[in-house]
Amino acid sequence: MLCPVDHSELLMDSVDGYQVHRCVQCSGVALSGKLLRDVHAYAALKMHKQQGGVADVGPCPADSQAMMTLDYKGVAMCACPQCLNLWLSHDQWVRLLDMVGPPKQTDLSGVVPGLAATQGTFGLSSPDAFNTLDGIGDILELSAEIIEAIGKLTD
Repeated sequence: MLCPVDHSELLMDSVDGYQVHRCVQCSGVALSGKLLRDVHAYAALKMHKQQGGVADVGPCPADSQAMMTLDYKGVAMCACPQCLNLWLSHDQWVRLLDMVGPPKQTDLSGVVPGLAATQGTFGLSSPDAFNTLDGIGDILELSAEIIEAIGKLTD
């Protein structure tokens, strides 16, 4: 992926476990709009209504579509109308994180009583246990346990 500002290669980075792409040259950040749900919803609405001007940066790093300008609560950014990925300068990124906080992972541990989302879930004693799935029988057994858990969600 290339930086839409200076066309240098973007490097993968992580923010609280979420993947973003950073430019070493300009310090800009490219990220999936889905990481920040409120911003993603706002961008989707604005892009649907065509209420943004064409951004003065290059194309979206993800799909090469022309990006549009977007202002979210005083933070200027660029958004791709096609994939809704965002491009922010370093300063804009810092302001946005200060405003909305880093992306949060949803805690699903209480969704199904008695079903813990921890090690040992689905009959696996550790994360490394996935490496011991060596046959179709193991995979079918794991699949059956997952389907059973999903069934409990619908009850």
